[in-house]
Amino acid sequence: MPENKKNIIDSNDIERLKELLRTRLLESGWKEEMKAVCRDIIREKGVENVTIDTLVREMTPKGRELVPDSVKRELLQRIRSHLDVV
Repeated sequence: MPENKKNIIDSNDIERLKELLRTRLLESGWKEEMKAVCRDIIREKGVENVTIDTLVREMTPKGRELVPDSVKRELLQRIRSHLDVV
């Protein structure tokens, strides 16, 4: 593989994709849904029984599940378009 093809997506591209993801998640209400999930976990277990690690472990699968399909499709399309150009 040629040296200039090693890093197909550079850090600037990654940052743009991350920003797009942040924007789309905010627009979709995902952040508010995740806050509700967090509150539910804390209510269920009790605030004294919840650690950050527990929250992350329990929220991660739910967070992935709650990402709207339209957001997933848009990001995948952007990545594919970028790879077609490279």
